[in-house]
Amino acid sequence: HVPYYALASRMAQELDIRGPVISPSIACASGTQAVGMALELIRRGQADIFVAGGAETLCDFVVSGFTCLRATTSSTVRPFDAHRDGLQLGEGAAVLVVESAQHAAARSFDADIEVAGTGLAGDASHMTRPAQDGAGAARAMRAALADAGVPIDGVDFVSAHGTGTVYNDAMEIAAISSLFGERTPHLPVSAVKGALGHTLGAAGAFEAIVCARALREGVLPPSAGCEELEPGCRLDIVRGQPRRGDYRVALSTSSAFAGNNAAIVLRRAPGHPRQAA
Repeated sequence: HVPYYALASRMAQELDIRGPVISPSIACASGTQAVGMALELIRRGQADIFVAGGAETLCDFVVSGFTCLRATTSSTVRPFDAHRDGLQLGEGAAVLVVESAQHAAARSFDADIEVAGTGLAGDASHMTRPAQDGAGAARAMRAALADAGVPIDGVDFVSAHGTGTVYNDAMEIAAISSLFGERTPHLPVSAVKGALGHTLGAAGAFEAIVCARALREGVLPPSAGCEELEPGCRLDIVRGQPRRGDYRVALSTSSAFAGNNAAIVLRRAPGHPRQAA
């Protein structure tokens, strides 16, 4: 048995990191929370730079747990698809460097992507099933936007949790629709778990990297596996082909067991044009 915090402690030793060493553990929202915590701690002046992210390897216990919940797909992951029937577990690691603007300038690094806001919220409803009205996820996203000072109409795309389970995707449809209202049909939404699988604690960090690349290059990845949209879904799911545009603000959302919801806002820093993909 290896403690869940062992990886962060070992990394700190290897890199001679002397600042805070924290291992947030809110299941599948942990990677998103890690990036958000880096932002908060930098704002408090507790460090100038953080290595933030998540890692996950699969074991029999985890695989058996999801199987018992009947949460895994019988065939292919299909986020927001009418025929979705579950997630596909994945494993991997994703790490970002989050630093203050002053620290970046001191080392002559011209950072083009900013972590602008973070938000957390709980459902307080069920140990594994998300609240179907999406209220918790919507509160986390709203809190992240408020923290970033970004209005509802200032978001250019949403990176959804998009596990491909019946309950999660229905919850996200409700959450995003309630938050964005009339904008919902015109706001691109992308879900990458159809391509990567659900990497659990690492998922939010992977999605933060995808958001940064999308903002930098102006390309949204399609939601692999989504072919026939869920009837009644008003979301503008990016599917089939990548979508190109001048994207400046991304909202990434993650949801997890025990009703944990986390969200972060990333945006292209002022004065940085979109790069050619």
